[in-house]
Formats: sequence, C-alpha cells, structure tokens
Amino acid sequence: MIGAGASSQTISPTVLVSGLQSPYKVILTPRGNLLVSEGGTENNGARISVVSRGGNRTTLLAGLPSGKNVESSLFIGPAGLALQDRTLYMTIADGDADAHGEAPGTTIPNPKGVASPLLSSILAVRFSADVDMIAAPFTLKASDHQVIADGNPVTLDNGNGARAEISLVANFQDFTPNPVTIYKHSDPYSIAIGPNGRDLYIADAGQDSIVRISGESGQMRTLLRIPPIPSSVPGPPVSDPVPNSIVPYGSQFLVAQLTGFPFTPGVSRVSLFDPETGALSPFLNGLTSAMDIVYIPRENARARFLVLEFSNNFLGTPPGPGRLLLFDTPAGTPLIEGLPSPTSMVYDPSTQEVFITDLTGRLVKATLP
Repeated sequence: MIGAGASSQTISPTVLVSGLQSPYKVILTPRGNLLVSEGGTENNGARISVVSRGGNRTTLLAGLPSGKNVESSLFIGPAGLALQDRTLYMTIADGDADAHGEAPGTTIPNPKGVASPLLSSILAVRFSADVDMIAAPFTLKASDHQVIADGNPVTLDNGNGARAEISLVANFQDFTPNPVTIYKHSDPYSIAIGPNGRDLYIADAGQDSIVRISGESGQMRTLLRIPPIPSSVPGPPVSDPVPNSIVPYGSQFLVAQLTGFPFTPGVSRVSLFDPETGALSPFLNGLTSAMDIVYIPRENARARFLVLEFSNNFLGTPPGPGRLLLFDTPAGTPLIEGLPSPTSMVYDPSTQEVFITDLTGRLVKATLP
C-alpha cells in the first residue's frame, strides 16, 4: 500500500488536438496513433476518433450508441477501449438509461425511454485492416443498433476497400433493485484484456463491480461487488466506490476508484484486484478523485505509477481542477496541475509521453521528467 504525498516541481502539457466531443477514454494504436472514445453531441452521435501524433483527427467509427446522461448532462456512449490485433473491444456506458427519482438520491429508469438498445453493453469491432491503415470512416445506421442488440452482427463498408463487423459481446442488466436508491444502473466504463489474451475484464462504475467475460464460452460473471467506502464528512455515511479504470498489472489488475457523493477527501484510491481469488486490496491510498492509473515498469529501477485525478475539490463552486500525480517513491507528487475535468490517459514508453483527455474537448501531451 502506497500513500499520496507532498508537492514537487510540475510540468506544463501542450495541446495536441482540441474540439473533441466529450472524450472519455484514450488508447494507443500499434503505430503510435491514439484512439479516443467520444460521447458526441446528440443521441447516437458518438464516435471513435483516430488522432495522429501530429494532431490530425479523423473518424474511425460514427453513429455509435449514446444518450444524454442525467448526472453529467453530457452525451456518453462508448467509453472503455481495448485493441487486440484488428479487433477493437469497447464498453458502451449507460447514456440516458436512468432518471432522478422523486426523492433526492434515488434513481429510476428513464420514463421517456432510451436512445439505443445497446446502452450498457460490450461491443466487438473486427476490422479487415489494421486501424492505422483505415482511411475512411464506418458509420452505423440507427436501425443497426437493434440488429446488433438481437445478437446479429452488422458488417459495414467504408467505401474505401475496408470492412468492419460489429457484434454484441455482452448486454448488461440495465438496473438492479437497491433499498436506498430504488435502482442501481449498470455503467460498464473501462475494459482490459486478461493475462490469457482472451478473457475481458470490465469495471462497472454503476454497479460498483468487476466483471469477467470468458473468451472461450462468452459467459459473463461478476467476480466482485466492491463494498461502499465509509465517509467522515456531513452527508451520506458511505460513498459508492465507483471503479472507472481497470489496468493490467502482471497477473492482477489495478482499479482506480473515483468514489461518489459526498466525495470525501482522501478516500479515493487505487486498489489491487486478484482475478483468481476475487480479493481487492489497497494499493494507492489518500487520493481525491482517481480517474485512471498507468503502470510504468523500469529495468533496474523502482516502477512508476501515474494517477489521474478528476478534481481537487468536487464540492467547490465551481469544482476544482484535476491533476496528474507521479508515484516513483512511496510518496506521490503532483506532476501536472490545473487539468480541466480530465477523463483518461495513456503512456507511450517509446517516447516517455503521457496523453490526457479532458471534458473541454482537448487531448494534451507531456513528456515525463
């Protein structure tokens, strides 16, 4: 277990691209470009973009499921991304599936209906070419959503010689009963490929759970429901753990836990999850709002960890900015301050650069010291 520590000299990132539409997750492609999941600006207007290292954005997939989220008032659909050869796995978050109940702090299914039957699901996109070589976008039609939800793959042609087959991997139960909130929604937010190269592991930020999907049978199994975290500030006695990032760490996983209201300072954390035993143990404690975690192994030196925090003061008016923390000793130190609502990051070991998305629509980059 490691704790957060004092400040250090910080660095300033540079903007690689702006104008992204509610970017939620970013990953690297084999050739060093970046894939970004974006919620879009209208129902089912989400997309996956390719951003080159020169800052050029092109659309890879368009017409993806999304809806306006009742909590953030932003459109959200595709979130977590995992690329394996020519197959892209993506989580589709809850979108507009839920609404506020009559009593404060309660949740009910959206009485107006949902934007897409594919909300709260996992999709697989199998491309006929490497993603770095695809030169024109693929676009889903609105009618394709139900076809895929029915378990039938849809094959798209981009008019430039490439094809993409989109299929349903898993459709999560949209809601489960809860004695306090009436319902808890499913929000598959982050995805990772397991050590065997076949199984998928998903952090469900709505159900506060870790889910495994077998690469052999397709069976979906909840491995862990993370218990609430005790709160020490006025308001509810506990916070939801809100796991929103799951990252491979040897044969185990690092799980970033944002936590929910009342956003007690110091209770956010990164935990270590063992998929064989289902055990969850403390790893990085004393955080404020952990959104993402990066593990950087080094030969003949202590490993480094990067932790992205969404805000340094959730309850401020307006809420405080986020930051990037570096852990290369047991005491973590701020590396980048003043990040506006950062959502995700990826690290390129070949250039020692970190890339960060934020809800102002930017993708910024910085070279680690």
